[in-house]
Amino acid sequence: LIERRVLMTAIYRELNRIGTNAIERDKLYGMKATLQVIERVLILPLRRPDLSEVYHFKSESVLLVGVPGIGKTFLAHYLMTGIHNAIFVSVDSDRLKQDLLKSSDIGSSSIFLRIDTINKETLLPVILILDDIDVILKEEGDQSLVSKFLNLMQGIRQRGFHVLASTNYPE
Repeated sequence: LIERRVLMTAIYRELNRIGTNAIERDKLYGMKATLQVIERVLILPLRRPDLSEVYHFKSESVLLVGVPGIGKTFLAHYLMTGIHNAIFVSVDSDRLKQDLLKSSDIGSSSIFLRIDTINKETLLPVILILDDIDVILKEEGDQSLVSKFLNLMQGIRQRGFHVLASTNYPE
């Protein structure tokens, strides 16, 4: 018999791989330095929580900024296909925006309720991959959406989540 947590971890990791091929590290070309930073500030503290606790170094969320075509999404796909002490969940920014607009409060967002489920079933941290995060934060006269999103991000680490977001707009 397979323990439920191990089975759910394997299922979610396989779901990460749907729609993407395994990417070799040497195919990242100009993104290797960025990958090293991500591994140091996001992946390593999750992989070695014992060292993280000793050195009081917590895993940080990461925002990738750059012009289209430099490999931000490619790098996220590389991380999703690897085996880490975390589950990667790719969330469509448009869908998250619609979900935040529909929900009356932050706790009722269906996307984050599903991510809470993943976290509880696997007992692993969840890394949200938000490609084009600027879609959520665009000024459309609705400051409540931006406020909801920022309030959500404020308590995200305590819930066992981290964010790997990307944008084409540094501002």
